[in-house]
Amino acid sequence: MAIGRGILAVLNDCASGAEDAYENWYLSEHLVERVSIEGFRWGRRYRALDVTASPLPEYLTYYETDDPSVLSSKAYLGRVNDPTPRTRRIMTEVFLNMSRTVCRRTLCEGAVRSAWVAVATSDQPIEFPAISIPQGSTLWRETWISAENQDAAASTEEGLRGGDKKIAAALLQDCTTADHARQIAADLNAQETLNAGAYRLTGTLDRSDLMAET
Repeated sequence: MAIGRGILAVLNDCASGAEDAYENWYLSEHLVERVSIEGFRWGRRYRALDVTASPLPEYLTYYETDDPSVLSSKAYLGRVNDPTPRTRRIMTEVFLNMSRTVCRRTLCEGAVRSAWVAVATSDQPIEFPAISIPQGSTLWRETWISAENQDAAASTEEGLRGGDKKIAAALLQDCTTADHARQIAADLNAQETLNAGAYRLTGTLDRSDLMAET
């Protein structure tokens, strides 16, 4: 997969008791709405394995785009500045501790995607440490750096959320098991400049799947 493609990285918590509404909105409306935008390739959603043990939010969603410029395109900005009624309610009442960053992929290697990942974020651009994975493994790994436009105005959706935090860099490593993801996250958390967590995959939507339905 080509280096340099765009990544929209979203980390957030959910208001207690609103989990069902949050999941229903994502699965029945929001994920399809986003992936159907021209230039989006797919979206993947994850949930933390151990919420209380992680310094990162409970939910991770990230989208791959043709390049970062898709996330400032007319089509995309039209969506984020004209949210649906459900989106308005969810982003006003349900989203907590929101982090949203336009990124560029700087590394991708491996081929095998799994149900578990270790994710680390940094507030500064860094070179991520080597990770212990099984010898000869072809597990997927990718890194991102921020490609945020510092002069861009906040969208209507961001205003509903009360403002978004940003990351400078991130690492995502697919893992063989949940325990493997936990161990890698623990190792990464030992690094002074990193915050890391272990997540499990909850869903993937590819643009080609939407195209096949039309």
